[in-house]
Amino acid sequence: MIITAHAKRYAKALYELAREKNCLDEMLTEFKSFLTLIEKDSDLNSLLNLPSAREREKILSTLLKDRFSELFFSFLLAVLKNRRFSLINQIYRDFQNRIDSYYNRIRAEAITALPLPDDKLIKLSRQIADFLNAEVRIENKVDPSIVGGIIIRLNGKMFNGSLLEQFKKLKQYLGDRTN
Repeated sequence: MIITAHAKRYAKALYELAREKNCLDEMLTEFKSFLTLIEKDSDLNSLLNLPSAREREKILSTLLKDRFSELFFSFLLAVLKNRRFSLINQIYRDFQNRIDSYYNRIRAEAITALPLPDDKLIKLSRQIADFLNAEVRIENKVDPSIVGGIIIRLNGKMFNGSLLEQFKKLKQYLGDRTN
C-alpha cells in the first residue's frame, strides 16, 4: 500500500501526541477498533464519507464521542474536517509503522498452504527475531496455491520457499537443459 504525504502528516501528528501523552498502544488499539467498526457498519462508513461537515460532526459526536478517547476523537474530527477520510487506512498503516519502529518491532507474514500450528509459528517468530535482533509479530496467511513450503514477507522483501516456486525453477532449469 502506498502511503501519501498527507496520510503521513496525520499519522505523524497522532503519533507525536500519543507518544507525548504516553499512550501509543492505546491509540493503536482505538484506531484499530475504529477501523473495525466502520468496516462492519456500512451506514457509518457512508456517513463518514458525506461532504457535509456540520451534519457529520453532530452525528459523530452523538455516536462515537463516548466510545473513544478525547485525543483519538479530536484526531478523527480533524481528519474529517480536512476531508482526508479517504486516507484513513493509509494513516493507520503509517501510524502503526511508526509505533513498530519506536518499539523495534517488525511485522512479518508467513504464507503457507495449510495453517501453521501455533508452536511452529512461535518458533519461526523467534528465529526471525534472533536473526534481526528485534521483536517480530508474525501473521500466518493460508494460500493453497503455493502447494507447500513457505513464503515469508518481511520489511517489503519476500523470501519464497514454496513448492510452487521450486517447481517453476525446476521447469526453467529443465527447459534450459533441453534447448
